[in-house]
Amino acid sequence: MADKGYWGPITASVDWCESNYEHTQYVAELFNTISSLPVAIMGLYAYKRSKGRYGLLYNIACVGMIIIGLGSASFHGTLLRECQMLDEIPMLWGICGFCLLTCAARSDTTSRNRWITSIFCWAVFCTVMYFIAGFVMFIVLYSITVAMTIAASYYQCTRSVSTHHAVLLRRYAFLAAGIYTFGFLFLWIPEQILCGNRLHNSTPSVLQSLHFHAFFHLCSAIGPYLFLCFAAILHLLPELLRSRTSLDVRSFASSSTTDLPQRP
Repeated sequence: MADKGYWGPITASVDWCESNYEHTQYVAELFNTISSLPVAIMGLYAYKRSKGRYGLLYNIACVGMIIIGLGSASFHGTLLRECQMLDEIPMLWGICGFCLLTCAARSDTTSRNRWITSIFCWAVFCTVMYFIAGFVMFIVLYSITVAMTIAASYYQCTRSVSTHHAVLLRRYAFLAAGIYTFGFLFLWIPEQILCGNRLHNSTPSVLQSLHFHAFFHLCSAIGPYLFLCFAAILHLLPELLRSRTSLDVRSFASSSTTDLPQRP
């Protein structure tokens, strides 16, 4: 669609299902924009509550989530190509950060450095391919990296002995993967199939008023936040096992971390 508002003509390669500038001339897709902000808010919340206890990679992952949320809001708010890149490139690097956070956990220094080098090279490759092949390649590479992260999380869960902490670890991993995958399979994909890219398909769709993409953003806030809870427990697991400290599954995701053991 070629709707014009405050930000001018659409220059992004994708126009989502939500009607443009329907509620205000200053925001192209109001619901998609507002629903992007919880992603940044949950990243900020995870960063603030961690108090630096879960390592540098964890902090970087939290900051990446904040950038993704703000980039997504700018993209949906303007539908400009520059803002689309502010959304999609941080998504590629952010999921690579999540993958690294999982793969490098409980590794020695040599293995950790190898993981850092390998995933950094993968992130660079994904970025180059994004500029060469565009949005479709972005979806393919992003999906592959999500699958890699889920596989690495499963491996870390299988390494854990059958203790209260291991059960908690698996529960967060399952919830994180399940909520995000649900959003992708039952919200993002149906919208793409039934509504398509509005730059190429202007046929009215009932999905324009259902805001599937906005609800997908909520899954993209909750799922990654639960993953960060999983990553925090994974980082603390050796110390928890040594100290026999117990964590409550009902309160860990929202409680302060001041009473948890600290690892360097």
